[in-house]
Amino acid sequence: MSLKKTIVSVIICVWMYMPDSISQCTGGTNGGAIAPAPTSTYQTMSVSDGTYYTFDVATAGCDSYVFTFCSNGGSASFDTQITILDNSGSPVAGGYNDDFCSLQSQVTWTPTTTGTYRILIMTYNCSNSGNSGTLAYIKNSSLSPSGDYSLAGDATSPSPYECVQLTANTAGQTGCAWDANSTLDFNSSFSYDFTVNLGSNDGGADGLAFVIQNDPAGICACGGSGGGFAASGISNSLIVEIDTYLNTEDRDDGTNMYNQGVLCSGGSEPDHLDIWLNGTVNPPGTICNTSPGARIIPTAEPLLNSGVLYNIENGLDHILRISWTPGSPGTFTASVLDQALSTIYSSVSYSFDPATLFGTTSPYFGFTAATGGLSNEQTFCNPAILLPAEMTSFDINCTNNGPVLNWVTAVEVDLDHFVILRSEDGQKFKDIGSVNARGGQTNTSYSFIDPNPAIGTVYYTIKEVDNNGESKLCGFVRVVKCETDNLAIIYPNPATSNEVITLYLNNQTSTEIKVVNMTGQVVYSKHLNEGNEHLLYPELSSGMYQLLVYNEWGSITQSQRFLVTN
Repeated sequence: MSLKKTIVSVIICVWMYMPDSISQCTGGTNGGAIAPAPTSTYQTMSVSDGTYYTFDVATAGCDSYVFTFCSNGGSASFDTQITILDNSGSPVAGGYNDDFCSLQSQVTWTPTTTGTYRILIMTYNCSNSGNSGTLAYIKNSSLSPSGDYSLAGDATSPSPYECVQLTANTAGQTGCAWDANSTLDFNSSFSYDFTVNLGSNDGGADGLAFVIQNDPAGICACGGSGGGFAASGISNSLIVEIDTYLNTEDRDDGTNMYNQGVLCSGGSEPDHLDIWLNGTVNPPGTICNTSPGARIIPTAEPLLNSGVLYNIENGLDHILRISWTPGSPGTFTASVLDQALSTIYSSVSYSFDPATLFGTTSPYFGFTAATGGLSNEQTFCNPAILLPAEMTSFDINCTNNGPVLNWVTAVEVDLDHFVILRSEDGQKFKDIGSVNARGGQTNTSYSFIDPNPAIGTVYYTIKEVDNNGESKLCGFVRVVKCETDNLAIIYPNPATSNEVITLYLNNQTSTEIKVVNMTGQVVYSKHLNEGNEHLLYPELSSGMYQLLVYNEWGSITQSQRFLVTN
């Protein structure tokens, strides 16, 4: 056994009880910057022992660096030693790795902070003997392709990266996904909709978070597991959590508010919405966290549907809407809605100065999620698209001609037209018409008359379409029930040949109705008793028809055309 090998054996035995700095070197002469700079492919440069070479780290936490004399063009005839130092010359823990391949060294290192670092080359045992060799190096990045997300932890995303699975339905996972090329602009108003899915296991955990941050790790940041949602510890941040498990430290989320009887004991209910700051999980001042300090949000908001606790772990997609209104201070709002945007399950708001909280007005944004002992598959989908118009009002008036929709926009940016959508159940919306945009900058008003009003309670919303064809729902949903004075209403119109046709007659007593085709032939007739709403069951082929309504004296009082399609 060589002298060196004997010494190594002794060092290994002793090192287990002594700090890493024993194995690391310091000092050296400045040899300038590594050239070329580290990239995603191996580069090489000539180096000398007793010399350090500098390089800059722009992102921390997800880029890893490999420095080697063993392969990929690296070589040396002397016994090499590599130490990574910060820019003050202090060794970075884990920077020394000798005898990776016989007498040569290789170091793989992931920086935890940004800044300038040094690679110090020495002959074994931190000596300077005038030796030279060729160092090979590479920077491995986990950033997604341009326009997509930077993924960290257990987050995965198939091409084309429209959706990200933050965690699988597996215990002990953390996943983080940041927009790799965009930031939020807090100098202007914005409203974004994301589709989120928190899994289908009602007994699962823990939930996901929308995070705005300016942490030193940037788009490589990823926090703690379990109840930390992989957002804990991320600094300079505002965190919106959709929480699916009642952790004991959560407890102003709780139980006093919804009388669940599990105060401070933990449990699977209720699902709730909350805001954290600066990576602090459930800040001081909560019911069960009695540490001194004021609560940012007095109580978290439960997810409710018609006053009943709502289980968001039902396998369905939901909308998380985040919006910002500038001011002194400005106001941030987050809401959880159903896919149709007709039901708001919960909302939280917080007023703040973004420059103070983030240290910038253009912070990073993305999603994080975690599982602990319990788990769920937790995902988000669809890149955020800014609404092309800032809509300030949306109302509906009932007239004899049917419902009239009126709305006003404050600012329109590259807006082409509006699409009017209608629903009878608040879930499935159909396109019933469009209105061209006028490109207004202040208080531009629009109106639209429903050409074929539906019966009973009806839901309306508006979709905005920009010049590139991208579209987004405005977020307003209005519910109305209009009664007309002079028209019979047939719904649906047009109808398919296998649909039940409904007739609504306002202020009409007993009457006779007839359905006539375009040749004047009566294809259906029926006597109706008193009442407003009637179901018709004519077996009609495709074509245009006219409904004739007769009073008790045999006079036609109303008529309405309707279309039947296959």
